[in-house]
Amino acid sequence: MTDLDTINQVVVFADSRSDRIAVAKSILMSADTPFWVRGEGIQDLFGWGRFPVGTNIFVGPIEILVCQHDAADSRAMLADLASCEPLLPPPENQPESVGDRDVSSSLFWGRAKLAAKVATILILGYWALALLLSLMWGTL
Repeated sequence: MTDLDTINQVVVFADSRSDRIAVAKSILMSADTPFWVRGEGIQDLFGWGRFPVGTNIFVGPIEILVCQHDAADSRAMLADLASCEPLLPPPENQPESVGDRDVSSSLFWGRAKLAAKVATILILGYWALALLLSLMWGTL
C-alpha cells in the first residue's frame, strides 16, 4: 500500500453540495480512478456547520483529490458537473421568482428566521433552567 504523504495529490473538484460530491465520486469510481475526499466528514463539526452559506466557513468546501498523473483526465470527466443545473424542475405550484426576489433568497431567509427562533428558544430555555436551579438552591 502506498503512503499518502508521498503521492502528489491534486484537487480536481471542490463543492459544498453533497449531492454533487456523491456524483463526482461515482464518476471517478466508474472510471477506476483512485481518489480521496477531504473535508466531507467534518462539515458539521465546527461553528454552525453549513449554515448560513451552505458550506462550513471554517473548513471550506469538500474537495476531491486525485494523483497528479490522473488530474487531467479527472478534471475532464468532472468538468460538466460544476456547471450543471438541478435535474428536477421546481414544483409547479412554486414559481421560480416572486416579484423581484428569487425563491432561493426567500428560502435562505426562511431558514435564517427558523434558526433565529431556535436560538431564542434555546437561550430562553437556558435562562429558565438557571432561574429554576437558583430558586431550588435558594441563591436568589
